[in-house]
Amino acid sequence: MSSPFDPKKCLVPTVWCGKGPVPKKNKDYSKNIKYTREGSKDECVQKGFGAGVYSERSKNLPSRSLQKIKYIGATYEKNFQDRDIEDLDDLAKFARGSPTKSIQKLVLEVTTKKDGKVDHRAYNHVMVWLYNNGVDASKIPKCHRLVSME
Repeated sequence: MSSPFDPKKCLVPTVWCGKGPVPKKNKDYSKNIKYTREGSKDECVQKGFGAGVYSERSKNLPSRSLQKIKYIGATYEKNFQDRDIEDLDDLAKFARGSPTKSIQKLVLEVTTKKDGKVDHRAYNHVMVWLYNNGVDASKIPKCHRLVSME
């Protein structure tokens, strides 16, 4: 039997754009990120712009929209909807009633880009969302290991 899901293995590597050096506690489990280094000015401007766009877009989304999961945008939400998962409630219900392999298959299909590559950041965030929303850890597939940006 495989070990239960561990959200600590889902951390998404990112650059630090705060004041001062990278924090000694470089892992933020609440945001599912791991700071790997200080960001350049360009990276931090990009990161800030992206956060602003997400924040504005999020204000107009229904409260149960799948886009409330980080890295799930309109395209991935449509991919879920094409598989009869209309919102967060449907996703949780599906996961609670499905075996691990079915959950993994669904999320892999939904987060695979046009070039055939899986968006591992989106995949990992869906798994963490499931974990944080009451899906039994023994049913949640393992996250993909993300390469550090060092």
